[in-house]
Amino acid sequence: MRGLSKAVLSCLMVFILSGNAQETGPCNQDQIQSARRRFAYEFYSQIRQEANAGENILLAPTTLGSALAMVLVGSGGNTRQQILDSLFPNLASDVAQDSFKCLVGAYADPYPASNPGKDKKNPTMTLRTASKLYGEKYFKFDRTFLQQTRDYGVSMEEVEFATDAEIIREHINRWVSNVTGGNIRDFFAPGDITAQTALAIVSAIYFEGSWKTPFEERATSASEFTKQNNEVIQVDFMSNTDRFKTYFSENIQANMLEMPYLDDGQHEVSMILILPQRSMEYTEQSLTEDILPEELSLLFSQEAYRTIVFIPKFNLTADYTLTNALEKMGMSDLTSPGLANLRGMLSPKNKRVNPLYLETAIHKTVLKVNERGTVAAGVTGLSIVPLSLPPQFIGDKPFLLMVYEKKTQNILFIGRVDDPSSDTGI
Repeated sequence: MRGLSKAVLSCLMVFILSGNAQETGPCNQDQIQSARRRFAYEFYSQIRQEANAGENILLAPTTLGSALAMVLVGSGGNTRQQILDSLFPNLASDVAQDSFKCLVGAYADPYPASNPGKDKKNPTMTLRTASKLYGEKYFKFDRTFLQQTRDYGVSMEEVEFATDAEIIREHINRWVSNVTGGNIRDFFAPGDITAQTALAIVSAIYFEGSWKTPFEERATSASEFTKQNNEVIQVDFMSNTDRFKTYFSENIQANMLEMPYLDDGQHEVSMILILPQRSMEYTEQSLTEDILPEELSLLFSQEAYRTIVFIPKFNLTADYTLTNALEKMGMSDLTSPGLANLRGMLSPKNKRVNPLYLETAIHKTVLKVNERGTVAAGVTGLSIVPLSLPPQFIGDKPFLLMVYEKKTQNILFIGRVDDPSSDTGI
């Protein structure tokens, strides 16, 4: 029997735009929606502090929340309280637990994960999450833990990390690639999974969507984009003139733009672009978790006016190790051997022999934005020249972005674009 064993937490996220599910019950409580937004922006703020100025950022907070939900089920004592305090401060434990259940199951795919994007009812949009546990065959996992995760729609596959770590790594990577439509192929790198691994928790999101008002490809042209360091680069810009909601925020000194995706009657998903007018640093520091919902509400309440939108095409990929970020977000016990209390994951036979702790937390994202829509994988109109030019949203300098589900008020993706010619994050 091995001594100290390791749990690997993986937050796999893929961006291929779409939406297809409806939350009910506790997920629609204002306090839970607020807490989720707060966690999403706190997550972004922590990564922003670790990133260098001028680096692209892309995060999928829902996948981190889903993976932590699995950890929460098997946690206890101070470890559990730290997770709750970070994700859902000031909420009663049972309410927080219910909200996590909604997070895990909120976007359950009605179609098999083996056929990503095959949504015959609504081929213009796909939004799904998938979570899975991979547990060491020779460990005795607690029956209550396994039942509760099954209640979340998450199953455990027994594997033999001890003897076949590399084979299992490749096996998990194939599942990840399949769920994400091939957008994330090598999720776990060699060495991420070892013979000492006891449990791997993988959570993924896949979104694919078409713009409600597509850009015309023949209108795309090269133009200048000025990065934060004042370097000027040439990138392809998309152009569209149609009815959009825009809003200038005095609080964050930024122009905001909503670009909706075609919906399926259940979800309303939009990309929100936030273009700083004073500086990126000022806008990021001003856009707190308390200010964010107010500014989004004001944006959504605006009338849609004919607006010239000029933004770059871009692909973003990002790869993060979150261990340090989780500690700074208040979950330090989780990553500390001897302090982590994950005994609820194991049967009484294992509780003293094989203590678990979080060794690795990995987060990967992909986002592709083009004339047709967004993938983490146009309406053509004749217009008469008006007497005066319509309002403009010119994204020729760094901007923030969010992919936002309006009915559930859930931030699916949040990020920063400083260099649209680069497809890498930090």
